[in-house]
Amino acid sequence: MLTGTGLASPTFSFAFSANSEMIVSGTPTYVVETEINAPFAGRMIVNFSGSFERENDAGVANSFACSMYGPGGISASNPAISGDLAQAEHEQLALTGSFTAAAGLNRIALNCYLRFGGSGIYLRSYDITGVLTGS
Repeated sequence: MLTGTGLASPTFSFAFSANSEMIVSGTPTYVVETEINAPFAGRMIVNFSGSFERENDAGVANSFACSMYGPGGISASNPAISGDLAQAEHEQLALTGSFTAAAGLNRIALNCYLRFGGSGIYLRSYDITGVLTGS
């Protein structure tokens, strides 16, 4: 028999999708920036899944890396690194980040960059889902 004490903490979940034409270049760039309006303070877990596409050019294969940042520009995830994309190839890249959220607006940003220079890679669409649990 399981027993417990105390009340369950509140939860709040969110999800949205967007199309994009952001380019990932050799300079680290915020390709996604959004704000989540949290109804209370707590721990926020954010999942990002993005569809990336290499330009249709004749350059050498290239790889890119992305990291997620929470409020105040604090790192919320380890970097995720793509495979080497050849001409006109696509890749789905996923990241999960975690941070302490304040009640009110919380900025979430995804910063990406090319690992080897060369031609650009585009973020074509993405999904963001998450959950906030109270303390």
